[in-house]
Amino acid sequence: MVFQNRSEAFNPVIPLGEQLREPLRTHLRLSARAARERVAELLTLTGLDPDWQAGYAHQLSGGMRQRALIAMALACEPALLIVDEPTTSLDPESREAIVQLLDSLQQQMGFAMILISHNLPAVRRLTRQLFTLYAGRVVETGMTADVLRKPQHPYTRG
Repeated sequence: MVFQNRSEAFNPVIPLGEQLREPLRTHLRLSARAARERVAELLTLTGLDPDWQAGYAHQLSGGMRQRALIAMALACEPALLIVDEPTTSLDPESREAIVQLLDSLQQQMGFAMILISHNLPAVRRLTRQLFTLYAGRVVETGMTADVLRKPQHPYTRG
């Protein structure tokens, strides 16, 4: 899962590399060396320099922190990635870069994705099916293109 609040998702006193290695060591039982190598691959895959393993989350921009969270979420090669508001509080250029990254990673790695977002361009690009939730209930569902073209529920219409 890629959580919405990038600022609070990482422990501020533990280097990024250590935080990204933890699920690899715990769940995949990788050696320390193999985990370091895998983290370098994950950072590169998400567009970050592997040298950031020694850095801390507060040293990263919002877009870079989002990339690090995506790297962490992909560490154990999940079949399903849940992404909560991945573009919130990002500038337009970073927003587009994150959408492109998620699209590319999904095609490359083949995971299913649940996208929770109010960003309709991201929803349009990254999803095939759309569920509109209002007050905790599904009020509309259908193929993304159909729902966005002809929304039936007032909340979907915006």
